[in-house]
Amino acid sequence: MKKKLSIIILLGTINFLIGQNLPFNFENGLVSTSTFIDFDGGTATVLTNPNPSGINSSNKVAKIVRNGGATWSGSKIILSSNLDFSMKNIISMKVYTTAPVGTTIKFKLEGLAGSIERDAQTTLSNEWEELKWDFTGEPSSFNTLVFMFDYGNIGNGSANSTFLFDDIQQVFGGYQLDLPVTFQDNTVNYTTTDFGGNLSQMVVDPVNANNNVIKVVKANYCCDVGWNYYWNSSWFF
Repeated sequence: MKKKLSIIILLGTINFLIGQNLPFNFENGLVSTSTFIDFDGGTATVLTNPNPSGINSSNKVAKIVRNGGATWSGSKIILSSNLDFSMKNIISMKVYTTAPVGTTIKFKLEGLAGSIERDAQTTLSNEWEELKWDFTGEPSSFNTLVFMFDYGNIGNGSANSTFLFDDIQQVFGGYQLDLPVTFQDNTVNYTTTDFGGNLSQMVVDPVNANNNVIKVVKANYCCDVGWNYYWNSSWFF
């Protein structure tokens, strides 16, 4: 009886690990509700896509509802092997939410070596969009994906505390940045990491249509007035 029980446990463990490496969606049943590990007020489920539209018409998606608990509530998935960022340095994910534009979605990675995390802000509401988190240069030490939506706020179980997500994958985001910086090479990863309320993006130079620059918007910096800064490798102001 003990031998049979061990075999059952082993088979269950194998089934738990199969398919839990990136990329994955939720179509084949290998990643299901039971795959998620919820924490501190977040509850994850896999369900039929309630909003098949735009860039995501797939049948199955995942959902996290945040209701009470902590400001970092969410859920996690343990992969069967460590992530490798040597070439595919970006993690991308499709997200749908009714929460306001600018809602912070924190993507945290955990492993034996500790943890690292990146933030992205939504740019759409009531519509699917693809968000990206840049892990360029990070070691192959992490095997756990941690999803924390609307980070910094306590959820209340409402529509604005409900998030759909799908199609999680690693993609090549360009080679690691090195000097000189021009923002013109489409093989280089020019992703910036925002902090303190900044929102940055690459845009066409407002004074030279043949040039790319990074636009940084510092919101509510002084007296509720927004400040815009444009910078590239040759000028900064």
